[in-house]
Amino acid sequence: LPPRAITCKRPLCCIGMPLQQPLIMSLAQQRLAKSLEEFFFAAPGTPSEDPLVASVRRDAAGTRSFIASVGAFGAYMGALTCVVCSTFLALTWDACGCYDRPLRWWVLLYVILQACQLPMRVVLVAGLRNAESSGRSAEAFLTSLTASRAWQIGGVLGRLMYTWQVLGALWWLGAESCPSCPGIPKLMAAMLLTTALRAAVVFAASRLLARSRQADRRGRARSEAFPEEEFPAMVSATPQQIQALPCVKFARSKCPGFCTSCSICLSDFDDGETLKKLPCGHLFHDDCVASWLQRNKRCPLCVRAIDDHCKTA
Repeated sequence: LPPRAITCKRPLCCIGMPLQQPLIMSLAQQRLAKSLEEFFFAAPGTPSEDPLVASVRRDAAGTRSFIASVGAFGAYMGALTCVVCSTFLALTWDACGCYDRPLRWWVLLYVILQACQLPMRVVLVAGLRNAESSGRSAEAFLTSLTASRAWQIGGVLGRLMYTWQVLGALWWLGAESCPSCPGIPKLMAAMLLTTALRAAVVFAASRLLARSRQADRRGRARSEAFPEEEFPAMVSATPQQIQALPCVKFARSKCPGFCTSCSICLSDFDDGETLKKLPCGHLFHDDCVASWLQRNKRCPLCVRAIDDHCKTA
């Protein structure tokens, strides 16, 4: 008789654990990724009135540059502060307990606050770069990020960090020396200095962004008031056009208070002096206007070309 086929009522047991573990790990990773996405980004269509969103609407390129410089500097300094302070506390925790103020606890909580803010800074800088490279709108990215729970928690942590820094500065100024741990006041001074340096970087970047926007506004206003087609490229006059201009004798009595000086060299005309008269009616010294027209055939005063009225070329 042929042997009976052996059937198993628990096929997963036959498959074995090595194949179950990757499936479980994949599901766990997907759940973790979904949780992080919901934490760091709001649902599509959620509005945000954060100043960064308003800034990127006005100037997307300038805002990206501002975030890239300020955000990257803050992330690097935050990571460096966490590593240095954690190493220092791990080596000198017991020795730093001699101070009359809880300086070591202040440093520890400062490190915790910095570590909690670090992921948001990394997501902000890296996410904005990825959005730019992938063609996604920077406004949409910042709107989703600034409307999230992570951004709200980051704002609370930032205010708590500011309060904690003020308290630490007061403790640092009033702390007595401790021979067993002389390094913690210096460490606190360096930490407070990095905060001041970060504020200086934010201020400098803000000023550069403001100047860039001001220059852009002036350029747009100038282009709207004086369209480019009204100011074509400079074209020099031909020697024939310059020689064809009429010469006149200047008489101050015939033009009182009007066109009594050369606007090129800013010198006054003398009575009886021979001048060149452009078709628009403005007078100039012969040498002055000849040098000018060799570079630009338009009148220095009214910007009218000399061949608009005389076709001698």
